[in-house]
Amino acid sequence: LLDAHRRAEAAADLAALAGGGALVEGRDACDVAAEVAHRNGASLATCRAGTDSVAVVVTVAGPTLLGLAARLPGRARAGPVAAGGAAPQPAG
Repeated sequence: LLDAHRRAEAAADLAALAGGGALVEGRDACDVAAEVAHRNGASLATCRAGTDSVAVVVTVAGPTLLGLAARLPGRARAGPVAAGGAAPQPAG
């Protein structure tokens, strides 16, 4: 169970980071996130892409418990780094 949860979190992190990179390049962030999630053994459950960030939820197959196959979620959010490598500062 713990291993599957870690795989879900790692896949979510990678998918969100890839989606954030796609934003910078002008590509569809959710399409890129879905592909990266798939390559890491996960399915993209939800994706929200804004102008400066991407939030994803992915699922991975977990262990079978009491005859039921579990799907475990992983969540992550990422966005592009501002020019010069500095993180964007919140307004206000």
